Amino acid sequence: KSWASGVGVMGSTIGVVGTMEGECSFDTRSDRSTIASHGGTDAFALFVDNHLGDVVWAVAIGGASQDTATDVAMCPNGGVYVLGEMGPGEGMLAVNGKSVPVREAGRTDPDVFVAHINSEGKPNWIQA
Repeated sequence: KSWASGVGVMGSTIGVVGTMEGECSFDTRSDRSTIASHGGTDAFALFVDNHLGDVVWAVAIGGASQDTATDVAMCPNGGVYVLGEMGPGEGMLAVNGKSVPVREAGRTDPDVFVAHINSEGKPNWIQA
């Protein structure tokens, strides 16, 4: 299950972010893409070609706790900036399975994160 919380538009592209639980599947240009949460809820980001309505890529961003995406900003070069919140206790976030350390592990408070995902759906960086 998934629910959207932010939409950004630039030219012929649309970025959508939200929160997901379990697995979500999207028909992308190249194949059927399934993204899965890493535990609890995770943030997700989609990049859509507005002319054809095609999902170009989809990514899951999260860790073992409850993670959400709240807003998106479009980049002129075709990527997106994702703003979200990571759950307490997490020191790492994974983007489609690739873990990135973002803060000291074991903190008991939630924290804000910002991620830059490039035009190919690959993470350039994540900061918390």
